[in-house]
Amino acid sequence: MIINAGFMASFDYMDEDLTSDVRQTLSGVKEGMSSENTRSDVGYKNFYITPYYEWTIDSLGKKLTVNYCYNRERNKSVSDYLSDDYLEVANSLSDNHYYVNTLNLYLTLPFTFLNFEAGGEYKHYRADNNARYNTAENFRYKETVAAFYADINKDWKRIYFKLGIRYEHTKSEGLPDEESARFRKSYGDWFPFAEMTYKPGGNNVLYLGYSKRINRPDMLQLNPTRVYTDAYSYSAGNPLLRPSLPDYLELRYQHKALNVSLSYTHTSDAVGLLIHDNEQTTEGTYSNCITTNSLAGNVNYNYSYKRFNAQAQIGLTYNNFKSTDKTITGSPDGLSSFIAVNLAYAVGSKALIYGGYMYYFAGQEQYVRYKPMQNLSLGANWMIVPDKLTLTANVNDLLGKQYNRNRIAYAGFVFHNRNDYDNRSLNIKLTYKFGNKRVKRSYVDINTSDGRLPGAER
Repeated sequence: MIINAGFMASFDYMDEDLTSDVRQTLSGVKEGMSSENTRSDVGYKNFYITPYYEWTIDSLGKKLTVNYCYNRERNKSVSDYLSDDYLEVANSLSDNHYYVNTLNLYLTLPFTFLNFEAGGEYKHYRADNNARYNTAENFRYKETVAAFYADINKDWKRIYFKLGIRYEHTKSEGLPDEESARFRKSYGDWFPFAEMTYKPGGNNVLYLGYSKRINRPDMLQLNPTRVYTDAYSYSAGNPLLRPSLPDYLELRYQHKALNVSLSYTHTSDAVGLLIHDNEQTTEGTYSNCITTNSLAGNVNYNYSYKRFNAQAQIGLTYNNFKSTDKTITGSPDGLSSFIAVNLAYAVGSKALIYGGYMYYFAGQEQYVRYKPMQNLSLGANWMIVPDKLTLTANVNDLLGKQYNRNRIAYAGFVFHNRNDYDNRSLNIKLTYKFGNKRVKRSYVDINTSDGRLPGAER
């Protein structure tokens, strides 16, 4: 019997002043041009703590794992807009607080004839959203998700299979200022999954898997208070959004260091971004109006020789979409593709230098067309004291080419989005490991985030 208990904790803090120049051009019935200067004070705080308990019951591998995660995040932005032209909104505030409590339980029971796994999860979200511009808006949101899963799996000499099912039940409650708009809803869904791996020999592996999944709207998409990006544009979420339920099928082949995969995804009720053109401002909101079919291919190759390692990847995706919202126009078909290369070289036994390059070709995802984008990063690790003290330094977006150029066609107008934020950054980290290095460490895999919180938004 082995018992492993501990906790992980993390705290992130960011405070920065941003200045941007914004130009709005109107064409068609409303013609004209106006500009303004945006000055923003942006703050971000995030804290989480994850105590865990892992009990290995016997030498056969029976195991019970329990972990809890408390996550608290705050995003605050105060902006002033200056212009010689008339502005409907001269300043704005967005202050959002998020609290997430998660409890997980996993049980693994291996037997000689079959392996059995089961688990459960309880997750509670609370969001306090506050906005100020010409008026004040407040929105409180609560959501509880209770889930359990069970699967059986078996591993023979050449064949491995797993069959299972997951059930999730969701309750949510929205509390805007207007009482008549308050709501409660409840729903449940089943999610089957199955996979099989076949090893014919000769360093060859074949994999086939199917799963039904769930993509829940993130907290920004559910927040109906206005979030201004500048004096001319803002977004407002839709608290009545439903989760989308993709069906995912994947076929994968591996030969030594070569991996080739082909996948198909069908998604109904996907969330689409809708842009509304008002007199002087544009509003972005969200709707469950998209059905997509995607076919994706990916090739990955890893090469190593002595101290040198290289990894190359190519991806190509064909997308087809249909929209129940007639304001979305444009071609229903599109392609997206990318290439990525990562290189690493060990300098002696204490240092490692590495670099990565990724290039996204011009393409289309759903109804959004975008122009090429690229990213070059470089870094190095130096072990100052073996197994104790390590210095890490890396530079991201060295060429300053990681920006967005998007185009969306709507009925009556075309929306262009040009994001010129400078993402170049230098990160330096010094890590020191306490304790006896001879003591065997045990690590428990804990997922501290499900991607629904906004993070350090700019």
